[in-house]
Amino acid sequence: FFFYNLVRKMSVADVVDPSSFILTCCGISLAWAAIQFSIISQTKLGSGSGFEEERASLKGKHSSRKEMELLIEVYEAISAGAEAFLRAEYSICAVFVVVFS
Repeated sequence: FFFYNLVRKMSVADVVDPSSFILTCCGISLAWAAIQFSIISQTKLGSGSGFEEERASLKGKHSSRKEMELLIEVYEAISAGAEAFLRAEYSICAVFVVVFS
């Protein structure tokens, strides 16, 4: 019963210094960001707008011409949508940076 009252009266701030907790979380976050950056930076992207390398890798032995045309069409639509999204996202971020800096 004594231990229960002792623990109940203690707060998290009594056990862990808030500043060291914040700094530890920041350090862990920066380390995780560095790991993710190194993984993503090793990813190779297609060069140019044609993506011939990716198109060539999509060609399989068992795919019909119609399936390949549909696959390439979907691939190009996704690629164009991703580029449009990033362009819009970066423009919003740029406005935010200009307004709040």
